[in-house]
This record gives sequence, structure tokens and C-alpha cells, in this order.
Amino acid sequence: MKEFVQDGYIWDSLAEDPDYKAVPVLTERVNILEKHLRNMEEKKRELEGIMMITKEKLQNTLLEEDARR
Repeated sequence: MKEFVQDGYIWDSLAEDPDYKAVPVLTERVNILEKHLRNMEEKKRELEGIMMITKEKLQNTLLEEDARR
């Protein structure tokens, strides 16, 4: 996300320089956001997997405790 904010506010750049080429910057920003979204989706999948395993372990532990009683 540092890359995203590095270029600053595009409209300010356009105001300062009428020849500023916004399309390449916008394209790059879209690419950065798409990559960031893919990374977050992967982390979400990993976290969901960890949560599922944790819930299973809790469930098994509770069943074992009930069986001992």
C-alpha cells in the first residue's frame, strides 16, 4: 500500500501539470490494489483454515471431556 500512496493525490498532480499522464498512474494503482486484494484473499483463506482446525480441536476436546464424565 506504500506504493499506492507514494504517487500522492492524482488530481493535485493534474492541477500542477496539465501534461501529467494520469492513465499510466491510474493503471498502476489498479494493479497495486488488485495485488493487495489477492494477498488479502489468500490470508483470509489461511486464517479460515486455521479457524476451522481450531474449532475442530475445541469440539474434540469438549467431546473427550464429556466422555470422561
